[in-house]
Amino acid sequence: MKTFYVVLAFFLLTGCALSPEQITETAMAASTNTPSATPRPNLTETQIAIPTATQTQAFNADTIATTYAKPTTTAIAKAGAILDEIRIASNDTTNLDLSEAKLVFGPKDDALTHTLNNIVIVDDPRLIVKNFVATIKFINPYDTSTTGQWDYGILFRNKYGNNQYRLIILSNQSWTLYDAESDKYIYSSNDKNINPKAGQENTIWLIVIDAKAHLFINGIYAKTLDIGARLVNGDVSPATGLFYGNLKEKRITEYQDFTVWSLP
Repeated sequence: MKTFYVVLAFFLLTGCALSPEQITETAMAASTNTPSATPRPNLTETQIAIPTATQTQAFNADTIATTYAKPTTTAIAKAGAILDEIRIASNDTTNLDLSEAKLVFGPKDDALTHTLNNIVIVDDPRLIVKNFVATIKFINPYDTSTTGQWDYGILFRNKYGNNQYRLIILSNQSWTLYDAESDKYIYSSNDKNINPKAGQENTIWLIVIDAKAHLFINGIYAKTLDIGARLVNGDVSPATGLFYGNLKEKRITEYQDFTVWSLP
């Protein structure tokens, strides 16, 4: 395991835009076994209702969820206003065409309750999409200076278990995209547009089209990422506790306006 963490530290330093100070602390953690400012990844299975769901089971669950969560007129209007904002920003920066986006889930407000069992806390709406637009506004759960580190993000092309991409926002104002199935970090970066204080909000827009994922944080374009290794359908799921040590018992991570539109 020590070798794994040293290799991970080298990968982040050379390919991922995280600060040298963070990498040094991570490398030290591998040798001293003390907590680091950049926490180790949680490679345990995500918490799901059906751990070995087949494609058929997931499809059936999706059909039920879609029927149950049929949006009201008010929700449709709210989703339309959100999509208009995303469409304008994405057209200006990435020249994407979102004219065929179809609302399939949300908007939904909810919360993820922390439990200290080394399992990712996740809310699975049971969608089956490959290409999509997703938005979610997370509310920072507590003060890092007094309580501890936190993280949250979106699991997508999610086949459950350790079989998905994980877009993760961290309280140290960094983010990473991680392929859980292959256990590889695709990209990581510091980002001062991430609001780190307790009670502050961070809004993620994620536009996934075939081999590319376009990320916006708080309305600002961050990066276009290569996701060509997993051209599959899957769920789109809010999550927290994606790294070890980033959960506090009985605390909650609230989110608002979680919405997903499918794309061709």
